[in-house]
Amino acid sequence: IDCCLCKWKRAYEIRLSLVGSEMRIRDGAEAGFIVGSGAISVCRYLEGGARQVLEFLYPGDLLGLAEEGRYVNTAQTLAPSQLFRIPYDGLNALLQNDRKLQFVLLVKLAHELRAAQRHIIMIGSTHIARRLALLLGDLCVDSPYYNATNAKLALPLTRSDIGDYLGASAEAVTRAFAALERERLLRRLTSKAILIADLPRLLRYGRGARTSG
Repeated sequence: IDCCLCKWKRAYEIRLSLVGSEMRIRDGAEAGFIVGSGAISVCRYLEGGARQVLEFLYPGDLLGLAEEGRYVNTAQTLAPSQLFRIPYDGLNALLQNDRKLQFVLLVKLAHELRAAQRHIIMIGSTHIARRLALLLGDLCVDSPYYNATNAKLALPLTRSDIGDYLGASAEAVTRAFAALERERLLRRLTSKAILIADLPRLLRYGRGARTSG
């Protein structure tokens, strides 16, 4: 079932891209977007100017669903990115006549809901290293930036991006990386490249964030 769902998902991502057009992010709430390549952070600026990163998006993810005719969050590129603009009218017409597309979008929205729930659990943990492990595990499993052949993760996020997602300072994130290295779960090659020493153990370690604290 999962394999078939992946095939459907990819087929309809391509189909959605064909009814849209490539563009850079801009203002306006007449269309949604599908990420074709790259990485996007979705964030909200809080009172006082603090930034809270809500989610990271990768190829195939949806972006820009509006509320009452306006976008409620801010999107920022983390790497050179390609987006396809999907006019709401065109998307609505597709959904009216394609039940399989309705199902795929429903599954994707359910996935985003689960990701939001994981994020709530993650930032509720007092153990910053476990929070970081959970995020890195998600990157390895869900993003195109992990090469399973050589176990390298090309990190598209800065320390500030990670901190604003985990609810921690950039300095705390640096200390958390050092803690994961001491656990022999990873090795920092550069500021943007990480060798994942043991992905299954990293995932298990990160899952401990759900009960720690």
